[in-house]
Amino acid sequence: MYQKKKLIFIFIGLLIFYYLYNYYSLRYRYTKYVKNSVATLSQDHNFIEIVQGSQNVESESTIVSIFYYLSKSKHSNNDYEIWIMNFLKSVTSPLVLYTDDNFYKKFSPIMKELNINVTFYVSKNEWDCLKLIEKKRNKKYIENYMTHQFLLDPEKSIHSPSLYALWNSKIFLTNSVAELNPYKSKLFIYSDIGAWRDGVHNDWPHKSFVEILIKKIGNNILFGQINDEKGLYHDLIEGGFFAGTSEALKILTESFYNLHDLMIEKGEFIGKDQTMMNKLAFSLIKDKVIRLRTWDLECDSHYDKWFFYQIYLSKIYSCKNDRLSILM
Repeated sequence: MYQKKKLIFIFIGLLIFYYLYNYYSLRYRYTKYVKNSVATLSQDHNFIEIVQGSQNVESESTIVSIFYYLSKSKHSNNDYEIWIMNFLKSVTSPLVLYTDDNFYKKFSPIMKELNINVTFYVSKNEWDCLKLIEKKRNKKYIENYMTHQFLLDPEKSIHSPSLYALWNSKIFLTNSVAELNPYKSKLFIYSDIGAWRDGVHNDWPHKSFVEILIKKIGNNILFGQINDEKGLYHDLIEGGFFAGTSEALKILTESFYNLHDLMIEKGEFIGKDQTMMNKLAFSLIKDKVIRLRTWDLECDSHYDKWFFYQIYLSKIYSCKNDRLSILM
């Protein structure tokens, strides 16, 4: 009996040692890259939280994004890195970014030079994001994504299960940031970090307009709509941008993942978040959604309607249409 208890205590001691060793080795691993950063093990042990920039920063808005280097993406890594630099040279609000080790090593020094206040959540790969949702909802998604969903995908030649995982993590992670609210913000803006194809937009998002926008949309979700209504499976709501208060994001998150789970049960394809966003915006929670019209606008130069939200929230707004008049 004594020998058995002794073995149990040894086992517990080894577990504690293993945990502490990983904690301090991971902390050193990340803080050695950037001075004046604070690295801690997040509540989910697959992520390291690294706070970089000024301490005790408060901002009217927080930007949220996700980027993981994937073996199969819609564009090359070189293209993404050019667009990421456009994004980083544009943003003035604090940023919360879910990413991997390679991105952190490459871009955290650049963000320091640009004086960006950022909180990184660094993990091994994109599946760690989906694991957070699995844990929260007590569901298993990964095997379904890797097998059944990929078979259902009509665009499987340009998509991958890894993309499904990232696309369907956006809303959950943005809501998580709103719950933590590290920068004491009222508005939370999700933007794909690799979506900045048209150059730099200075002072983004423009603080004065953000204050006006918060009053206008209230506790509703703001989506970008890229075409007039033609059908739920057409390109209507863009997936690379949305914004809302913490209250709005709670409603969106619960509605999105309830729909996500229901569609899985029915054997439907859920790999493309835009399909579910369409159903939410035009049917399930349409009374809680405000849509930004992006087509047929009178602007000084040609613009890509997929990325019009960048012009819309920038300091220099180059369109004749009043900003609030194109909210639907």
